[in-house]
Amino acid sequence: MDVEWAAAGLAFSAAIFGAALAAGVSLLQQRRDAATERQRREDEAERRRQERAESRRLAEASSRDESKIAARIVRVDVEQARARMSMAVRNGHYWSSAYTLPQDSWLQYREKIARHLTAEEWAVVSRFFRSVASFDAGASVARSRDPSRSPAELSERMSKAMERAVVRADEAFAVLARFTADDPTPDAEELATDADDPDM
Repeated sequence: MDVEWAAAGLAFSAAIFGAALAAGVSLLQQRRDAATERQRREDEAERRRQERAESRRLAEASSRDESKIAARIVRVDVEQARARMSMAVRNGHYWSSAYTLPQDSWLQYREKIARHLTAEEWAVVSRFFRSVASFDAGASVARSRDPSRSPAELSERMSKAMERAVVRADEAFAVLARFTADDPTPDAEELATDADDPDM
């Protein structure tokens, strides 16, 4: 009888031990699974952060490339406006009514360029194009005063103002050239072609 009780007690103890062991193993496995899941979620969150960062980097690079292309186009208008004003100062009269001081590219692309210039750089370029608009309007007024006189005469005051604007053109060109990482020297051949235009 004692042997039977002992056997029964041993069996009971073994069952308790087995159940406890199973519970312990199960708890350990749950903790491991939970840790694995946390790591998976952290890895997924990090992957998404990296993807967002890469998307932002690519978008910024694309925006900057587009802005550089826009800046190169605007630089051509700066060169041509500079050449036309320089010729006007030398000749003492405005350019032909068949021409205007170019500023279309500036009006079209200035927002793209503005995103990547400092406030000081933006002020330099925008100030120059304000001068361009002012001089073009002045040319129209001068022509309307004496339609029989072509090309319209350039006053001494306006001539001095244009000389200053030519300096601003060089400054604006240099800003755009630095942004596009190009040589800041204007294209001498293109400027010479403009300057030799008999109808300017």
